Amino acid sequence: MDSFVTTKMKSSLTDIGTISQLLFDSASEGLLITDRSGEIRLVNPRMSELFG
Repeated sequence: MDSFVTTKMKSSLTDIGTISQLLFDSASEGLLITDRSGEIRLVNPRMSELFG
């Protein structure tokens, strides 16, 4: 039973991650994510279009 629940939870987390990435990538606004030190870690395509 625990194995089934663990597998289902991993699958759900993967789905959430995929949906989040799709939303981030398709946003019409430029978005970026930084780490705690302020270094840019992730930029969506629109931000790349705006700032190169």
